[in-house]
Amino acid sequence: VYGLGHVVLKVRLAASMAAVLVNFYPLVSSLSHVQLLDYASLGFNASALYGIARWLEKQGKLELLLMTAGVALAANCKQISAFFVIAPCLFLFFSCLFKRDYKKLRDLVIAGGVTTVLLAIWVVPNYSKLRAAQIVSNAECLKEGSYSTVCWHHLESYLTGLPLILSPLLFALVVLAVLSLLFKKYSFKQLWLP
Repeated sequence: VYGLGHVVLKVRLAASMAAVLVNFYPLVSSLSHVQLLDYASLGFNASALYGIARWLEKQGKLELLLMTAGVALAANCKQISAFFVIAPCLFLFFSCLFKRDYKKLRDLVIAGGVTTVLLAIWVVPNYSKLRAAQIVSNAECLKEGSYSTVCWHHLESYLTGLPLILSPLLFALVVLAVLSLLFKKYSFKQLWLP
């Protein structure tokens, strides 16, 4: 978190505060005490976003390696983690395609290719077991309604759940941050990464 804050905000104090404040989330504290993949997923997502931010700042071999490793680890850790890192990468891909920035596009294809190969190494041998689990899961989901209804319900749960897991201090900081966005202009990179 510190590295991501430092790359995006360019101020060490702000990066330090970001690293401290992320630990004020009650969920982060509780995840560090349970044996689930969620805490590792949180760490891999932060590493992936740091790698993406470093790569956006300067395209080089080290930055490409950091981004590729971060995205691949996050995508392989947990399915929901894949969404949180692949969605920004796809946005960057289409943005680079639109701008015809072929050097960045090449790097994103490399990162995506490595991630896909590493996912395939796990998915292909386990396909029959994954398919069986999906059939059971689909039957449970369809009890709630159609797939689109279930997806919208889950999205609504994520969006409405965030304020519930914030401490009062963090909730106040989120409100202040949103209000500050209304009165100041930030670059796109500063808005979507933190």
